[in-house]
This record gives sequence, C-alpha cells and structure tokens, in this order.
Amino acid sequence: MSSVTFERGRTPMTQAEFSYTELRRAITSGELPGGSHIVQSDWAEKLGVSVTPIREAIRRLEQDGLAQSEAHKGTTVTGFSLERAEEVYHLRSILDPILIRKYFEGPAQDLSGAKDMMHRLNAESDPVLYADLDREFHCALMCIDDSWTSRIVLNLSLAAAPYVCVALQSKPELFSSGAKDHSALIEAFEAADVDQCVELQTQHLLRTLAVLRTLPLPSE
Repeated sequence: MSSVTFERGRTPMTQAEFSYTELRRAITSGELPGGSHIVQSDWAEKLGVSVTPIREAIRRLEQDGLAQSEAHKGTTVTGFSLERAEEVYHLRSILDPILIRKYFEGPAQDLSGAKDMMHRLNAESDPVLYADLDREFHCALMCIDDSWTSRIVLNLSLAAAPYVCVALQSKPELFSSGAKDHSALIEAFEAADVDQCVELQTQHLLRTLAVLRTLPLPSE
C-alpha cells in the first residue's frame, strides 16, 4: 500500500483509505446507486490514484456488503436495503448488551480513549467520516477484544457504519442527538450503571434504525 497520505479535514488517509471513503461517499449519496458499475480505471483517474488502492477499496466495500464482484462482469454496487439494516440492528440490540455486561465483569477500564474519540466525533460534520468515528467510539467504549462476541459485534458495526452515514445525510439533527447519547453513555460507564448503559446503547441504535425506516430504502 502506498504511504502517500491525503488530508480530508483533519484526518490523514492512505490512498486506499481515501479511495474507500470516496467510493463509499458516492454510494451513500446516491451518486453510485444500487446496480451501477464501479469502473476501476475511471475511479482511479477521478481520484488521482492508481488502480491498486481502488481494488483495495472495492474489497472493503464487498466486506461492507455494498458491492459485489463477479468474473467477467466487474463490480456492481449492491446498495442498501431496509431488510439488511433491520437484521444488523436487531443483532446488535441483542449482542451489544451482552458485550456491555461482560465489560463490567472485569476490572475497571480506562475510558480516556473513548472520551478522546467522543471529542473528535463532536467536531466532525462529514457523515462518512463521522460514521467511522462513531463505530470506533463504541468499540473503544465496550473494549472490543478477541472474544467471539466482540468479533461479531465488530463485524456488525462495520456493516452498520454505511447505514449510519445514510441516516445522517437524511437527518442532520442526528449529529446533535448522537453527541448527547455519547456523553450520556460515558457518564453511565463511569458510574458503572450497567442497566443504564444497556438502555442508552439500545435507544441509540433504535434512533438510527427509526430514521432508516422512514427512508426510501429498496426491499430485497
């Protein structure tokens, strides 16, 4: 991977990260709707990078469930669906509480990393970058480790990030409500109020899903 970095706002990126962010932005904004093709050479020229970081970006989009590549057919944008969002958020509503309760079974954790991430979130207004920071905040808060529950939650949070971005683009007021949710979560974790942590996290997830349910997401 190239060591060249790009600056978008305050966030340095490798060429692959930059390509992934811009392609995901094109998908979440509707510039690349479901069913459209991602022509690697065209996007490499458009973004001023080689084809290699575009290929890496496409692999990440496939992991997100936003694109699919087939031999001799190239890469097609999968797009979004309410059914997939419902599935992701339903699973998170079950597993996030398990991970939160597990967090409090061990010794007290340092929340400084989560607090720093919260401050970065509060200063970010780009929906794509905010969605990634939001994912990192929740992972830092719940102390994602190498357990199977953590691994599954991490994969679900990766799948949810593009949907968070879509929700933010539709309802910018989620930026302010998200800031309040994150602050309340930090306070609940510091107070070791397990039930409150679970309730706040569940309501935070449901708030995003409620917005997604109002959007014209296609059905599968």
